[in-house]
Amino acid sequence: MEMEVKVRVQIELSDATQAFLVGLLSGRVINNPAPAAKPTPVPAPAAPAEPEEENEAAAPSDEEILSMSEEELMNVSVKDLTAVLKRNGVDPSKTEGKNTNAKLRKMILALGEQEEEPEEEPAAAPAPKASKPKLDITVIRTLMASKVNDYRSEIKAKLTELGATNVSTLEESDYKDFYSFLQQL
Repeated sequence: MEMEVKVRVQIELSDATQAFLVGLLSGRVINNPAPAAKPTPVPAPAAPAEPEEENEAAAPSDEEILSMSEEELMNVSVKDLTAVLKRNGVDPSKTEGKNTNAKLRKMILALGEQEEEPEEEPAAAPAPKASKPKLDITVIRTLMASKVNDYRSEIKAKLTELGATNVSTLEESDYKDFYSFLQQL
């Protein structure tokens, strides 16, 4: 592999130093008894201070992150996604794979997913149907977590049909309809 790199550096040199370098590069050595000029220190441009406090203040809230679409979650930092998951009782480090934005995004979208054995959750989902307790978002998220990897586009279409962008924005009056839809998948 050949690579050509061009670099242009501009520095100020005294006349004596310039003559010496020209002679050196041309193969002639010039002995110049004149003292070399001391280089004038040029202050380095000040690096802009990173306003960490502002970045933290600008971080979206848990509710905002949980209501974001997958595309919006792509712009959220891994640090913020991890923090939201941990605050909601999910430890992403216990799930196989590196904590990439893609992995954390999927976990956020299916927040009810347990880290150790996700297949065990669907077994718990039919229990609310049999005992008929009030259907809540947690039960829906648990069932959705077991289905989202195989039926993502169908789930997204149903949410859109119900006027929601994700489960968090689903109206409580639509819980039963959406839950029935998930069971049929």
